[in-house]
Amino acid sequence: MASAMGSAEVRSSVLEAMRASSRVDHSLILGADLTEARARDLLEASANALNLSAVQFLSMVHGLPELEFVVPFAEHRLVWTGTPRIALGALWDSDSTEIIVLSRQARLGESAM
Repeated sequence: MASAMGSAEVRSSVLEAMRASSRVDHSLILGADLTEARARDLLEASANALNLSAVQFLSMVHGLPELEFVVPFAEHRLVWTGTPRIALGALWDSDSTEIIVLSRQARLGESAM
């Protein structure tokens, strides 16, 4: 997914899907929301990055614990306009105090917005 977010078209569709989300934090639940039309670019680009079909990628995602795609801070949600200046983080344990961050554009310690 980090690779897919390198595409301006994918970032734009993710931004649109997140803004359309009915959840308070405008998050996307990857297993469920990847099948929505607005998230189709993210699904296809993520699958292509792994040389999988969209069906194979969805099958893989559905085999994982529920994954949430979220911009956790309201200020960041308000100012991000789909620019490539992002960092993707992964948190496998909701009780953990550490997060794994992947970034192509921003250095750790900088604002990714």
